[in-house]
Amino acid sequence: MSGECRLLVDAGGTNVRFGRADLAGKIHDAVSLPTTDFARFEDALAHYIDQLGNDLQFTAAAIAGAGPVGDGQITLTNNAWCIRSEDVGRILGNAPGVRLVNDLEAVAYGLPHLSEDDIDWIASTQERSRNPQRMLAVNVGTGFGAACVIRGPHGWVACPSEAGHMTLGALDSIELDLHRKLAPDPLTVEDVLSGDGVRNLRAKLVLMDGNATADDWFSIWLARASNTLALATASWDGVFFCGSVVSAWWQAADHAAFRKLFIGSGPMREPLQRTPIGLIRHDLPAFIGLMHLEI
Repeated sequence: MSGECRLLVDAGGTNVRFGRADLAGKIHDAVSLPTTDFARFEDALAHYIDQLGNDLQFTAAAIAGAGPVGDGQITLTNNAWCIRSEDVGRILGNAPGVRLVNDLEAVAYGLPHLSEDDIDWIASTQERSRNPQRMLAVNVGTGFGAACVIRGPHGWVACPSEAGHMTLGALDSIELDLHRKLAPDPLTVEDVLSGDGVRNLRAKLVLMDGNATADDWFSIWLARASNTLALATASWDGVFFCGSVVSAWWQAADHAAFRKLFIGSGPMREPLQRTPIGLIRHDLPAFIGLMHLEI
């Protein structure tokens, strides 16, 4: 094991994934570590480097984190880590180039490079757009995240967001009553579309009368959030889901009912109807985008 390579990192609220890409674009030595095992990101990175040995030269580092990016650092939303480009450069040595991006920004950059084997479509008749211009990545896991990718004159450009912190409105009195039982303050998207959100929802529904299950509400709210984000970004060329929570939901979901909710009945029904919806099957979708980042 030797030679030049690029460090790949996808740091989330629960786990951090490390890997390296060789000059041919192949991923090696991918590992997932619990973030709770390390007080700081630098400790986790140093641990990973120690496991690899000393015969590698990292010429670049592409790092994605679940939080906002600014001033050469990522402040993770769901744990206490702060990832700084200067710390990464110091640990790797040899003055490598370092690029920091939001985790869903990395996934969005990977969308144009996914193969058909990497995607499950919500309907057997769907397929990838032949000349995509705008696509949307949506993650539901420890938190909720979204980013779109847009084809520009010089290639693809991804735009991150903090969509998980958007306020989730109620459409009727039944839903408003449920909102009030779930939280004292106005609900955000992440309050219900996340691991903790689903667990809280299941617990509260046990105490309530009603026919709708947690899976029903999850489908309703995921369709509404995805519809809103697709409309806001005009991502008619595909909405792509990833993350542990949405992957589990996908296996048992009523796909036809979800797609009907996503399309709705508004004036943008036609473009939404032709928008393909897929689940990313690739184990490391952020790594695909990180390999293609310019640094």
